[in-house]
Amino acid sequence: MLALIYIEARFRDPISLEDIARASHVSRFHFARAFRAETGMSTMQYVRWRRVHEAKRLLRTGGIPLATIATDLGYFDQSHFTRAFRSVTGLRPHEYLNGVARPELINCSAKLLSWRIESNSRIAQAHIVREVALGLILVEPECVE
Repeated sequence: MLALIYIEARFRDPISLEDIARASHVSRFHFARAFRAETGMSTMQYVRWRRVHEAKRLLRTGGIPLATIATDLGYFDQSHFTRAFRSVTGLRPHEYLNGVARPELINCSAKLLSWRIESNSRIAQAHIVREVALGLILVEPECVE
């Protein structure tokens, strides 16, 4: 999907649904319906999720101030970033940092929805599978079939 390439290249910058639809050569209304049908989330939910996913990576590396991460990922300020981070993860960035000393433990009964991503999102599932493979997420033994 052309839109995912566009988003991946520009998620750090301020982008709009109109920008992404234009890059995909379709109307924003058609694009919004098609994107949701394909990914299971709205375009801007995906952009927010992608930014937070990158923020989590940057937080794990350490040494980067939250304000810098916020502005580098296209947020107006640290409080805007913190609200977005919390809406996706359920945690504030400092709470995430305090718990990142050990990898996240995903509860299988929640079916990997602790990331607050709809279960039918193939893209989100692919990211989760990648994180599990890299050992960044531990899955409870009874979850493994």
